[in-house]
Amino acid sequence: MSSLRVSAPLLDAYLSYFESKRQPFTIPGHKQRAARLDAGLGLVVDSDTPLYGGLDEIKLSNQVLKKAEALAATLWG
Repeated sequence: MSSLRVSAPLLDAYLSYFESKRQPFTIPGHKQRAARLDAGLGLVVDSDTPLYGGLDEIKLSNQVLKKAEALAATLWG
């Protein structure tokens, strides 16, 4: 894992989500199907991934947001 991914938990979760090739079962409109209508639209819209049930588990058990907020608090004080 790159040092950037280690120091950026939300980025790591985002990239891991797309690397895993999971089938989303989340908010309507977040099913990564916009590319079927238009390839350019799909590049933008299909990358809109929710935190809950997307970047982290529904109960935030991976603590992605907590880790990111802790790093931000350290940076900004």
